[in-house]
Amino acid sequence: MSTTQRKARETKQRELQILAAARQLLLERGYLGLTMDRVAEKIEYSKGTVYQHFGSKEDLLAALEVQTMDERIAMFQRAATFSGRPRERLAAIGIAEELFVQLKPEHFRCSQIINSGAFQAKMDEKTVSGIRSREMRCSETVEGILRDAIAQGDLKLPEGMGPSELSLTLWSLYIGFFTLVEGSIPFDQFGVQDPIAMLRRSSHLLLDGYGFQPLFGDWDWAAASERILSEVFPDEHQALLSR
Repeated sequence: MSTTQRKARETKQRELQILAAARQLLLERGYLGLTMDRVAEKIEYSKGTVYQHFGSKEDLLAALEVQTMDERIAMFQRAATFSGRPRERLAAIGIAEELFVQLKPEHFRCSQIINSGAFQAKMDEKTVSGIRSREMRCSETVEGILRDAIAQGDLKLPEGMGPSELSLTLWSLYIGFFTLVEGSIPFDQFGVQDPIAMLRRSSHLLLDGYGFQPLFGDWDWAAASERILSEVFPDEHQALLSR
């Protein structure tokens, strides 16, 4: 390994350390409690070193969200390659989101803070654009599957409604669900023993309402989910089972 390659690797590793420390501090102390001094102290580097990587606290927090979105995009793209009908591939996207939030809940919690209106107002337009472009890549992955379903005759959306609207509806369902989970809502008190099963059933019934084939009652979705986990996300599934 050349000196240049080694330095690049060390720089990347240091950047990851900074991001990990910032994420932990954000969750422990909130936005106001996160400072560059505390990040430097946590990783035992000088504040100047932290500033070499990130010019401000806002830049650091934006990098946290970019890291989260890049990891989510990678999982969505893997899910989209699942060999099956479009609705099965869409189910794979849902499972990707389930795994991502369950295995990395700290990423989800930080995103909720970072995406608040108060924080967004402190970011420059270029930074906001970078985050939004990644959100669009996630949405575009879902929309591509929906367009495939329309082309194959598995889905016919109502007049005036496009794939982006259905994609946003599904996104809202999942974000809302995991917001309740992270808020420690006592699902069992509402008669729900398996929240993830409830989420999958709800999303499927929503798609049934649009006539998205194959319908929930006409397909072995439990078997499809097992195949998705074993073929696309075996490592993540094992990690979840091992927790």
